[in-house]
Amino acid sequence: IVCSDRIAISRDYVFVALESGKVICLNHKGESSHRYGIVSSWHDVTKIAAGFDHAIALTSCGQLLTTGNSKEFSNSYTISSWRNVSQIAACEGHTAAVTKDGKVLIATEPGGWEAAPVKYGESLQNFSDIKKVAVSWLCAAALKNDGTIAMAGECFHDRACEMKDWKNIVDIDLFG
Repeated sequence: IVCSDRIAISRDYVFVALESGKVICLNHKGESSHRYGIVSSWHDVTKIAAGFDHAIALTSCGQLLTTGNSKEFSNSYTISSWRNVSQIAACEGHTAAVTKDGKVLIATEPGGWEAAPVKYGESLQNFSDIKKVAVSWLCAAALKNDGTIAMAGECFHDRACEMKDWKNIVDIDLFG
């Protein structure tokens, strides 16, 4: 897993947002990928994220671009309609974004954790004043502007559940 706004790794591909705003996609052999050929037409990209079988890019004007296996990634229509986005995250079949006014937008695969009864916290879509969001296959965490954490989804480790009590946090990420 690589934590960067300009590099994203999916199951079989690496997506790189270049300084020029163009995006390249390479398979794990380092060869240019034709499967996600659409990314070569993307421009003005400032951030990129990838899930199991999809990628999402954020342009400098806050527009989202998506690509992926339509059988496994059925949220591209929903995501492409999101506007005024400032930050993105993806994992497995889940995608999340933070808008410029601090709201959280979430699209999960059918039956994903956001659609299921929340086992910890509440729906991140109820939170505001969010700076950054991170997603994993079981949960999502949001960093609020006041340096605290909001969580939704399942939490299997007691230490992870304590995140809601953390203060003065400056960055977050989730794995898996």
